[in-house]
Amino acid sequence: MNQSPLAEVIRDKRINSILEAIRQAVRSQQPFTLGPKDIDYIRRRFSEGIALGERMLNEFARNLLEILVPGRAVDVTFIVWGRCPQAEHDEIVRSEVDFLPRLDELKTSTDSERAFQYRPRCRKCGSFTTVSASFLRYTPKPSSDNVVVFLQTRIKSTSNLSYKVADLAFDIDYMFRRDKIHNEFSQVITDMYGIKIVLTRDDLIKPTAERITTLPGTTVVEINDYTGARRKKSGFEAYKLVTKRDQHLFEIQLQSKKMYDNENNSLSASHHTYRERQMAERRQLGKEYIDVYKALTKILTQPKDNFCDITYIELGYGGKGSDDEF
Repeated sequence: MNQSPLAEVIRDKRINSILEAIRQAVRSQQPFTLGPKDIDYIRRRFSEGIALGERMLNEFARNLLEILVPGRAVDVTFIVWGRCPQAEHDEIVRSEVDFLPRLDELKTSTDSERAFQYRPRCRKCGSFTTVSASFLRYTPKPSSDNVVVFLQTRIKSTSNLSYKVADLAFDIDYMFRRDKIHNEFSQVITDMYGIKIVLTRDDLIKPTAERITTLPGTTVVEINDYTGARRKKSGFEAYKLVTKRDQHLFEIQLQSKKMYDNENNSLSASHHTYRERQMAERRQLGKEYIDVYKALTKILTQPKDNFCDITYIELGYGGKGSDDEF
């Protein structure tokens, strides 16, 4: 199979060949055109692949809860972050939904569908916001022997995923160090499906990581320790595992409550500065980059009932300049 950026997210030879062709077109600065049938095929197969990965993510989360807080009742909350489409209303807002009575929805809808359904409204104008992220949080009922504060799952949004695929197509990862590109897999995305486990104390992180590495059917393919003296310059601390289950990759991030609180309270540690730097690098690539990004957001959307309403997508290359803005 061609090693496209999504080779470890969805195992489909045709899709990965097309996405690799887009990357090669970028590198060779040659025009590339996708027709309606190819677009429809990618949408349908990609949607199926993401749904399968999502089901496995939810199953993995439940397995982890069973070993970390066995027999403990948990609250389940669906959290959605959004930003108003009006640029002047730039505040990020969130909604929280008690999902315990709605757990059947995990089997009948996708994360993106739920995020759209429960997206928050702008506090300034009351309009529905554009979803930027969504999380499913499992919080064990309070107890004197609590080990886990909460466990949270997340799936990358279409916009975020399209940026990452475009970054790889343009080799933007060589411009600055990218921690979420797993070299063993030749520049493919490994953090499509993520699990954050927040523990009550620092000294619980390593033992918890060791328990995860011994889970049946789970292979650890990468470990990154950013705790203590190895914390990032921004102050961000976490212990990260990239695990493989049934050919799917899952990134697990372990933090103590103190680390998590520091992340939320520090703009630099919560990666705001990092994201701003990413966008600055992307702007330098000009119109060509944003054309590829916009094309990817169209390609990786939910499929339509009839592909005939999908127009051709053309990516042309010429006249790139660092002064182009988007």
